[in-house]
This record gives sequence, structure tokens and C-alpha cells, in this order.
Amino acid sequence: MATCGKPARPAAVWMALLLMCACGDESAGGSVPTNLVLTAEPAALGLAPGQVGEVNFRLADKAGRARASNTVRFALVDAPASEGGVAGASLFAPEGITDAQGIVVARVRAGAAGSFRVRASWSGAGDLFVPVVVATRSVAPASAIVVPAADTKPASVEMRLYEGAACGALNVTTPAPSEPANSRTLAVAAAWQLPSLATDRSYALTARAIDQTGGVISFGCVQIHGNQLLQSTPVTFSIPLAAIPVTLAATYEASSEFIFAPESMPQAQAVGAAWGQLSRCPHDPAQRWLDCTLDALGPTTAGSKLDCIPEADEGPVGQLLLAKRGTLMEAADGCRDAKNAAGQMSADAQVLKLFPSPATGARAALPAIAKAAAGLFSQIRFASSIELAPSGEAGTWVGTHTARSLGFSVGLSFYSVPLSSRPGRFSRFVQAKVDDAQKALTFLKHGFGMRLGSAAHAAFRNRVLTYQGFAADERVFLNDLFSQAAAPGAPNVKGCDALDALLCPQLGKPGGCLQTACTAGLETMATQLTAGFDALDGDDIDFVLDGSASILDRTVDGTVKGLGSLVPSRGDPGLWTAQVRSPAGNTELSGIWVAARPLAQ
Repeated sequence: MATCGKPARPAAVWMALLLMCACGDESAGGSVPTNLVLTAEPAALGLAPGQVGEVNFRLADKAGRARASNTVRFALVDAPASEGGVAGASLFAPEGITDAQGIVVARVRAGAAGSFRVRASWSGAGDLFVPVVVATRSVAPASAIVVPAADTKPASVEMRLYEGAACGALNVTTPAPSEPANSRTLAVAAAWQLPSLATDRSYALTARAIDQTGGVISFGCVQIHGNQLLQSTPVTFSIPLAAIPVTLAATYEASSEFIFAPESMPQAQAVGAAWGQLSRCPHDPAQRWLDCTLDALGPTTAGSKLDCIPEADEGPVGQLLLAKRGTLMEAADGCRDAKNAAGQMSADAQVLKLFPSPATGARAALPAIAKAAAGLFSQIRFASSIELAPSGEAGTWVGTHTARSLGFSVGLSFYSVPLSSRPGRFSRFVQAKVDDAQKALTFLKHGFGMRLGSAAHAAFRNRVLTYQGFAADERVFLNDLFSQAAAPGAPNVKGCDALDALLCPQLGKPGGCLQTACTAGLETMATQLTAGFDALDGDDIDFVLDGSASILDRTVDGTVKGLGSLVPSRGDPGLWTAQVRSPAGNTELSGIWVAARPLAQ
């Protein structure tokens, strides 16, 4: 009976074809795929007269999937312009069947000196030729593997073979030779079946390990002398790899972003809350104006401070004014109704009528300003530069971290406040350590005199108030706001004068009964609008951070171009752990960052 891979007897042609199909030989009749390719390892052979050599042919589809149980046929043919031709060379077998890895081995015995080619053929794939040079000098087979450096995880390794070179003249930046047979990029655990080496020559074999980001992380070189080779048995050479120390000496421009949880910083919340009070209730800003005025009518003691929150007893005039105010609405926290307890129009509703309708100017801008104030600290962008220099201790660097600007969120954009005038913008002698795998750089704790509140206040005044056409001062803004209120029939009587003219007669008091309290109340209101900013400024070092980032964009000599990445395929961003220190307490926050050398470096 015929078996797979053997020619069938003429009487059993159909049986043989059926058996060959059952064995999976795609080259035997029927539909033949045309998308398969042959490859060879090594790509060329060098043999001595009479020496036996092997070529591993692999059959696979264009996706690299092996094709097993296929017959590949071999032949020896003349090389173009050869002198000796085949010259007595012979094949051990004219064909072979691919194994599970798609590999079939062609064994050839060299004859006299000369050159020829081994041809591999498979129907459906183009013929593949492997040149063979038969030289009188003795050659021997060899292979090479690498031994990775400790604490490194290379993704691949690039090995290069130099004939007649010495390791002392080669380094990690030496370019690869032009001959494809003398260079291979392989998986770390793979072995390179070297081209046959002459026993009367010397070679240098180098290897560069490459990580997943494409950076060269280790290098090694071994010297090969012909007297180390054996013609009967391939010698395997190991190339120990040594890690390439990273070079960080440079200035890096860093961009950091911190996200605040609303509950994490009461001082920042106070900024938005104070502005929100001016447009929170239906009768604002009149209700807020009366709250602050009423609170200022009472005595100021240690237990009763001016905070625009009226208490039960704010003096005789305060009692009369309180009776005129709208009742508290059940559905709205702290907001007052248009009617007082006697069913009359409340003082809040009356004062609101002093303002033009519809709202214009400062009053119309109140909701937008309150929204901007509430979102000012939602995200903060911190621009800085980091200058690193060697410390004299391996793996440790010393740096100067300089704060450049702080950017605050205003609407859909950021407004940056330069910090060039801040004496505390420098943090010197910052220690930075590289981990054992040379994959990450960690900065130890260091701090700045940042004055976060002052910077945020400048951003708010310049980007929110001035941008909308108002003076960059809260007290001036309040004057503009309440000057919109004018006494009925007396358009030139405005602000506190209008409030006094409206309410003092209703309270049975002479004119001027509310003037002092109104002025004091506005001062308290202005103080509250800035208090949140002021509370964020520390007395000394008020912004402390530490963190780490991945080392990226390494060149072949270890020079680092970047720290952290915002592109997921390249790596993760760096992480900061920070603390804002203020008289009101410390606030912990975290942030992400990246840094890169300027292109000019």
C-alpha cells in the first residue's frame, strides 16, 4: 500500500492521490493555494570541499502560519557566472515533507571548490535559491544566543556579525553591516544559526537588546576565533548583555495636571460659594444685600462676627427690618419669599425692584461669574522645567525644579498665570533616583512657595472679571452691582442711599438708619469674595510634591528624551502626589505629568 510522501505504483495512482490528500499535501493535485511563501535559514552557505551543510526551508502563508505535510523538492543548479558549477556536489534527498512547524531540511555535500545554488520548489510558491560557496579554506557551523542583563526585560535582540573586527572597536552605536546574512533581529530566547565561519578568520559578534518602546537597553560583544570552531559539531556562543546606563543630564520641560475633588479643599469651595450667594435665590442679589446689611446692624462680638448671616437679635433696627423680610421658603434652602409674615410685599422683593429689569451689566453677569468661580479649581495645569545633573552616585541624579506657570480652568479653556516673579518658584537639590531596571525615574519630596490662592485670584480677576468688562477688583465690582439699584423717582440716589431711602421710612426711622450697616455689609461681602483665595496661601513652602515617571525615548547610547507619555501605546503618564499647605490645613491631591527635552537639545 502507498504511504504519505512516497510515489505510488502506477496501478494505484488514484489510491495514492487519495492518501496524499488525506495526509494534507497541498502540492498533490486539486486546488493549490497561491498565497504561500518559502523562506530559508541560513540565507547562504559556506562549505569546505566534501563538507555537509543543511538549509532549513520553511513553508508558511503570508500571515506566517506554518503549513505542515507538504512536499518540497530540491535541486542543485549552477550559480550565475560560476566557475566550478556544481562540481561534484550532491543532495542527500531530492525532496522532503514539511513538519508541524512548516520546516523541511535539505542536506547537501559539497564537491570541489566553486559556487552553486540549492533550489527549493513547491507548486504554488515561487522557487527559492540559497547560494553555496565551496572554498578550500575550512569552515564550520556556529550559532549565537544572548544572556540578558539583570533586571531588564528586552522585547527583542539585534545581533550583528563582523568579520575581521575586534570588540574593542565596536560599541552600541556601530551601524549594522550591509549584508543581510550578517544581521538578525530575533526574540530574546531564540538562537541565531550563523553563516558558516572560516576557521582561519576572526569575528566580532555584537547584540543590542531593545525594549517595547524601541529603546536600546543593553549591549554585548564577544570575540570569535576560528580555532574555537568545530567542523563536526556547531559551537554555540553566548553574548552576555550589560545594561546601558541612562543619561538624564539635560533640562526637561514638564506639563502636569492636578484634578481636585470638590470636597478635598474647603478653601477652594468657598470661592465659588461666595459668588454663588449673589445669584442663588429668586430675589438675589437683593436678599444677599439685606443679609449683609442686617447682620451689620447688630453688635459685633466674639460670638457674633460679621459674616452676612443674620442672627435672631441684630438690635432694634434689625428687629424691625427682619419683620419686613420675606418668609423662608420651604423648598429652597435659605431663600426668602416675595411676601412677609403679614402677607405684604417683602423687603427682599421691594429691594429687587430697585434694580433695572431685565437684568443688565454686573447683575446679568452674576450667574456666569459664579459658575466660573465654582469651576476655577476643578483642574490645575502646572508648567515647570526640571534640570538634571549627575550626583556622583550611580542611579541618583540631582535636579532643580522650577515652576513656570499655573493654569486654571475657566470655562472650556485654561488661563495661565506666570510665576516668574515668585521667589519660591525654585526647588533646588531635588533628588531623583532611577530604578534597577532603568525603566522609571522617581523624584523625592520637594516643595515650592507657590501661593496657589494668589495665582488663582489673579487668574479669576484677569480672565473672569476683566474679560467680561469689569474692574479686576471685587469691591469695585460690588459698587458697580449695587449702584444699579436706584430709588423710585430719584434715579441719582443709588446703592446704599437707595436702600436707605426705600426702607428707613417703612421702619419708622430717620434717613440714614441703614447707611453705616449697608457700607459695612458690602465690605464684609467683598471680603468673603476673596477669603477663599487668601486661605489657600501658605506662609512658606505651601506646595509639596513627589512622584515618578517612566523613562522613554532612549537613544542607543542611553540618552533619555522623555519622561512619561500620554499615548497609551507608548507608556503611561507620570504620577505626582502633592500637598497644598495653608493656614486652614493641608490638602492632599494627585496629578499626572509628562516631560520632554526641547528639540534644540
